[in-house]
Order: sequence, then C-alpha cells, then structure tokens
Amino acid sequence: MSRLQWFLVPVFFLMSVSPVLAAMTLKARGVSLLVWLFVGFIAMFIASQIVPGLLHCLALLRNLFKGKRLV
Repeated sequence: MSRLQWFLVPVFFLMSVSPVLAAMTLKARGVSLLVWLFVGFIAMFIASQIVPGLLHCLALLRNLFKGKRLV
C-alpha cells in the first residue's frame, strides 16, 4: 500500500465512526448502538469508494485533454 492509502484508511474510518461516537453521548431517540455502527460502516464503505472514483475521473479528464485515445 502506498503512503497515501496508509493515511486515508484511518482518516476515513475516523470520519465514519465520529457520528457513532457522538450518538453514544447523546440520547438518540430509541436508535440502538448497533444501528449507528451499521450506518457508520455504510458511510465508511461509501467514502472509500469515492476516492478511487475521483481518481479515475481525473485520469479520464487528463487523458482526454492530452489527446490520448482511451480505446
């Protein structure tokens, strides 16, 4: 894994768990901790898929404006 990945994985994990940690201190109107863990996991999954998608889009735009053929 590259240095960027070693940095981004914990950052995305902490970003996805922060709503769960905040919910544990406040009363969440009947929503259990398991639900918040599930929501945090889904948020982590979505955030981890955004980064490769953006990198692919940037590579596509870069190659498009360079004049390279993609096929």
